[in-house]
Amino acid sequence: MNTEKNRSPLEDGLYKACRAIENQVAREMQRTPAQRDQHGVQKWEPYAKRIESICSFLLEETATEAGQGVSLDALLVLSQAVTKALSILTDELGEKGLGTVRAAYVREAAKNLKRDILRIEGETGSPSELC
Repeated sequence: MNTEKNRSPLEDGLYKACRAIENQVAREMQRTPAQRDQHGVQKWEPYAKRIESICSFLLEETATEAGQGVSLDALLVLSQAVTKALSILTDELGEKGLGTVRAAYVREAAKNLKRDILRIEGETGSPSELC
């Protein structure tokens, strides 16, 4: 694990983005008893909001003029890196290490990733057809 002093600019940016997401979710989870009765104590709603806002941001940034914004290359690398890290972490911890609630979050994320992969494959053909 890199310390803050040893992080590359890329690693530092990713770290800050991850911390910002965590802080936003934590802040939204500070609910009153009435809000807990209405929304529950799990993070499904805050997660969904962040996923949609980050997705919207990335789509807007990829729609900018050439040479500016976020490239498809960056999205391809980032999406695969995050998915790979989640897979490795899940394998290492297992259901017991994750705990019941986190395991449910991971299963839901996997279900959503599968759905999106099927959508990508449907739009572009199978991965082997792209090569």
